[in-house]
Amino acid sequence: MNLITAAEWARRNGHHEKTGVLEIRRGKVPQAVKVGHQWILPDNTPWPEDKRHTRYKKNSERKEAQK
Repeated sequence: MNLITAAEWARRNGHHEKTGVLEIRRGKVPQAVKVGHQWILPDNTPWPEDKRHTRYKKNSERKEAQK
């Protein structure tokens, strides 16, 4: 198990490094540990699921539902 910083973890998942730190601070990544001034976590840690939902369906989804 290799350890990486929060910035590297965010970049690997296609996000800005500050977004990675915010996700950790919000408690969405329990594997993260703060060492000094950096957050460290295992390199195989998945990005947290986005639990937001939309009220309305996209046009493409609506068209498929009508078929």
